Amino acid sequence: MNTVQSFWMRVRDRRARLQEQIQEQPWSRASGDGVFLVSLDNSERGTTGGVVTTVPVALASELLTKGTHRLADESEVASHKAASEATRSLARDTEVLNRTRYLLDVKEN
Repeated sequence: MNTVQSFWMRVRDRRARLQEQIQEQPWSRASGDGVFLVSLDNSERGTTGGVVTTVPVALASELLTKGTHRLADESEVASHKAASEATRSLARDTEVLNRTRYLLDVKEN
């Protein structure tokens, strides 16, 4: 078996284990077919560690196999969700404020 075939066999095995982990740790599942991952520092690729992201399970199994990411723990998922909600809330508030300003700028003759 060549190295490419070996790699994809490991990815398939990791995907099966990941599906089991998601069942045991339901907080790790993102919406749809997603899962929360955390990037790892990698000076060769210039990537920064500690960034939480959501990716489909198929991609997650590949990233986990490559060793560029790890499964996020419960506190990292909670922090990510809180930060995402705060960002959405700020965006909604900004949109409402901008609409209000537009309405107030209209002058009647």
